[in-house]
Amino acid sequence: MNTGVTTSNPGPQSGRTAIGWHDGSTCYEHLVIENNGGNVGIGLIDPATTLHVNGDVAFGAGSELTISSGVIEVTHSYHAVEIPSGTSANLDTINGCNVAGQILVIRAADSAHDVVVKDGTGNLVLAGGNDFTLDHIEDTLVLFYDANNWIELSRSDNS
Repeated sequence: MNTGVTTSNPGPQSGRTAIGWHDGSTCYEHLVIENNGGNVGIGLIDPATTLHVNGDVAFGAGSELTISSGVIEVTHSYHAVEIPSGTSANLDTINGCNVAGQILVIRAADSAHDVVVKDGTGNLVLAGGNDFTLDHIEDTLVLFYDANNWIELSRSDNS
């Protein structure tokens, strides 16, 4: 079995670049970048959108974040959130990695500590204008960044 990168019809605005493997008789392309339009396909050879995935997508876990003066600094698309001290703290603002269209999943780091996610205090816009308390390690909040605010897409309350 051979692995590698192949380019077909190289040149600006033509051809494509593929990463995959060859078993001696068949070529299996797992990542394809179309040069005309820049579409990227994972698990397929003809991506129809900017990023086209044929399979599952997983968010790698970022580090545990501790609230500081109502703020966390995200570095990944998935984080556990902890409070600085006591039993409860407010989360008003999310900074870092603020890219329009980004999706962020946060959860409580500890069921003994309440993370109160505040609507409208900083850059968080929650469903119905209601705060949400992450008070169980299986509670989650899914947010979407619109270039100005983190807007709630869904929540899961498992306490």
